[in-house]
Amino acid sequence: MKPTFSVIVPVFNVAPYLRMCLDSICAAAKRAFGNDVAKAMEIICVDDGSTDGGADILDDYREQYRFIRVIHQENIGLGAARNTGLEAAKGDWILFIDSDDEVTEDYFEVINGVIKQYSPDVIRLGYEEVHSLGDTRDSGGGTAYCIEVGENPRGVYGVIGSAFAWNTCYSHDKIRGIRFKNITPGEDALFNADVLAIAERVAVTSANIYHYLQREGSLMHKKSISLRQIESCGISMAGRVRNIKTWKHFDQVKHDLFKMLITTYIGQGGLILERVPERIWDEAWKIYCDYARRMFTPDADYIPSVLRLILRLIFRLRSYFLYKVLLLIPWKCRVAWLRLTRKNR
Repeated sequence: MKPTFSVIVPVFNVAPYLRMCLDSICAAAKRAFGNDVAKAMEIICVDDGSTDGGADILDDYREQYRFIRVIHQENIGLGAARNTGLEAAKGDWILFIDSDDEVTEDYFEVINGVIKQYSPDVIRLGYEEVHSLGDTRDSGGGTAYCIEVGENPRGVYGVIGSAFAWNTCYSHDKIRGIRFKNITPGEDALFNADVLAIAERVAVTSANIYHYLQREGSLMHKKSISLRQIESCGISMAGRVRNIKTWKHFDQVKHDLFKMLITTYIGQGGLILERVPERIWDEAWKIYCDYARRMFTPDADYIPSVLRLILRLIFRLRSYFLYKVLLLIPWKCRVAWLRLTRKNR
């Protein structure tokens, strides 16, 4: 008998947080499924070459719980670790939980309720950013709704395009054959760009059932960015653009793609560039420009013609001065203005 859920937990050097993460998943599973938990779900922990004792912790939990499976492998990266979990998964629904995060007590109950109510292909989960783990009380349930791609392709695009792997629940049948690129950051977004092509019904729950830990040592908060991470940003963004342009509903989301390019690659990408060490700055800027030229092409008619000309000029000349003055600074000013107006409302 197949389990309903396969929960994939990639693990690499997060031993201080790992027990709280696994305890929260096990508590939510026992509350939702009781004595049938081993039939209803499986937790697949993929140890991606941990060197901090995390592998031993996983083996301890495997001994305690019949529904926990552990796979040990050499360190090859987050995307590859998630793919290992996908290859092993047997459940009808796939969930990814990062090993330094945790879930609330009603995590599976909320997801089960959405599945029964809407029979979706994908579920976008609510989450809360936290600065410490250990508070996994009931989320309160929240509200839920469903979007049909035939009726509202922009809505489906908006939900999937802004989701991460860890706050999304996927129908296993729908995502068979879709795998993560072994890049970080940006592997979630590129994966979801593939999911966009097959999603017909997308449900959303506002219940904050996932706790996303904000910690200084995590990838998203690193003060120094490597060349590999700059290239990962380019690979992810170029792949997303390529996939979305081939989507059957592309004409209805062209303007949204333009906004994503400006916000994500010009704006947020510019902030990432500012964290690149000086010794590799020139090479990082070259990589950034090379990927930008692949996206801001002459046939990108969904970008205003004057802006398209400016973008092509900047990235062909690789002029960081023009980039900063004409693109990054105006973007920062706009973001600051939007925050100010929201605050004053």
